[in-house]
Amino acid sequence: KKKFESSKIVPFQADKKIELAEKLRKIIIDKIEFEEAKLKTVVTYLSLKSKEKSPDGHKVNILVILPREFKKNPPVITLNMENIPLYDALKYVAMGTGLEMHIDDYAVILKPKKKPEKKK
Repeated sequence: KKKFESSKIVPFQADKKIELAEKLRKIIIDKIEFEEAKLKTVVTYLSLKSKEKSPDGHKVNILVILPREFKKNPPVITLNMENIPLYDALKYVAMGTGLEMHIDDYAVILKPKKKPEKKK
């Protein structure tokens, strides 16, 4: 019979998501000030700030998936906040642009909200 080897246990993947969510809550952005800024500008700023403020010195990966209608009419966002966790800042960016925030193993994803299924 083969003996069970604990060294081959793969950690549960939800752990990565939990770690990233905790990191987002620990990174405090001292000031965010944008007036009718492009989404790309805001996301780039938050990503750079995440590296600057991160306890481990690594930036947070942020992926933006835009719906087709945003290509013709890209969203702009106005933010004026102080001492806010990155988690909340990203949540407000998503809300202000009609997107939803999803935390994956290695990145935060801002993507279109799922449309409710039509009943037949």
